[in-house]
Amino acid sequence: MEIGNIYHEDGIEFSLVRRYKEKQKARNVAKKITNSGYYGRVKHFYKGGKVLFYGVIMSTKPKTSIKSEYNDDPYSDDPIYDIKMDFKTAKQRMSTMDLGYIHCDQKIKKTKLNLTKGRSCHYNVDFNMVYIGTKFIVNFDRKLARADIVHELIHACGLKHRSHGHSIGYYSRVDRDELTPKVMKKIGWKPPTKQDWLDYAKEVSEEIFYEKQENAKYIIYCPKCDYKTYRQKRSKVIKNIKFYSCPRCKHKGLKVKTI
Repeated sequence: MEIGNIYHEDGIEFSLVRRYKEKQKARNVAKKITNSGYYGRVKHFYKGGKVLFYGVIMSTKPKTSIKSEYNDDPYSDDPIYDIKMDFKTAKQRMSTMDLGYIHCDQKIKKTKLNLTKGRSCHYNVDFNMVYIGTKFIVNFDRKLARADIVHELIHACGLKHRSHGHSIGYYSRVDRDELTPKVMKKIGWKPPTKQDWLDYAKEVSEEIFYEKQENAKYIIYCPKCDYKTYRQKRSKVIKNIKFYSCPRCKHKGLKVKTI
């Protein structure tokens, strides 16, 4: 984890050039490196299950001397514009794509994009509209947003998540995890790896935790093992705390503190 260490990702040799505590600063440096003619990426370094720092890694060779099969561009200075262009590109290419049992042409051409304030992404069949959260776009890598766009457009083609009692027209998580990268590769985009999604899940859980902590009015804590959790409202757990035990050590003596 020292400056100058060599890492290999996707067949490309990278060197660690910077270390930051804030991800946005690391992303800005990675963009400058990419715009200068080299590949720049942000790599997460963990210790004890938490992000220790965000490292900026730079390809040891310029882009022109590295053969890359798929497009892995980072965001420009305007991520919202980038996503709008990605959505337009995905629609155009998926409408002419042959995926065997999926026929997208007319359905997908009428699909619209709606950018929301949150981090959730979903497809509304009634309005034939894909909703993408700007919080999700701005805070995370472009390939994750591209994967979500493709996933929601697959729904626009007529495929839904498998539920009890359904088979035709439905697909499972396994099918989705295989189909989304396949479509992304046909478009010419690099699909995210399993580690990319794990990094995303860890960051979101931490972000939600700190949001709760910032807006909390009550702290539930265990005097035995120092377990803490935060609440914004006076819920039934707060009102009836004597009936609840610590989820970590099972101690029946939880306390509530008003902030």
